[in-house]
Amino acid sequence: MKKFALSLMMIALIGFTAGSASAQCDFDAKKSKGFSSGLIRTFAECPSTQVSSPNNASNTGLPSCSPVLAKALDDDPFDLPEYEYGPKGSCSVKVKNKVVNDCSLLKGSDGLPLGLAPGEPCYNNAIQVKCKGIVRDDGETKIDGVQDTGWVLSINAKASLNDSVGGDMTPTPLPVQFAMPAPRNGGFKAKVSSAELVAGLGPGASLPPCTAIATISIRLKSPAGGEAGKAGKAGIHNFAEMGNSGFKVEGFGFEL
Repeated sequence: MKKFALSLMMIALIGFTAGSASAQCDFDAKKSKGFSSGLIRTFAECPSTQVSSPNNASNTGLPSCSPVLAKALDDDPFDLPEYEYGPKGSCSVKVKNKVVNDCSLLKGSDGLPLGLAPGEPCYNNAIQVKCKGIVRDDGETKIDGVQDTGWVLSINAKASLNDSVGGDMTPTPLPVQFAMPAPRNGGFKAKVSSAELVAGLGPGASLPPCTAIATISIRLKSPAGGEAGKAGKAGIHNFAEMGNSGFKVEGFGFEL
């Protein structure tokens, strides 16, 4: 079974059942089915071990930073991450949102029912993550097994919902983390659910059907990894984040 982590703020907020939301939900929450995105490398701001500030400018005068460096722990340009995308490496995340009419039918990542109240509707986010072609800092060795475990999908979101005590509200942003499975042959796949997170709080806990969640950021974090004494500090790095990118074109910006 995959492991999950909830913020204390989210634990404090989800103290109701789906049935308690029916009387209110009087806010402008329009239907949204979800989204999908690639995860591009997280690049550092201007190289500095102290205060980051622009050190270059584009041809249009836009303040910028160079060179382009992968973001490292504590923004230290000399502490490079242990992992990188290989030539065919990529990661993607897909989120599907829907109201489930009978939440007792929802199952966890282990395939077993979550034990939610029968006949009650609730809001659910189904999140799918796929990564491939991730290698160690030698540029060749694919991540694989327990020595490369510790990857985390971190989502910062803002929810608008009906609270059983306070009524309709938009709480402060909620950081939620999903632990990814141990990688195999350069990557991993995971399917996680907001219902599984909430169900872990106790019997009957679920998000009201009228819940609306705005995604602020999605980041994939990598473990420091490596052998003792090798580059990389204890903790996790910001490896990639929600975004998109182009590709190199011959003759533009580099030698043929």
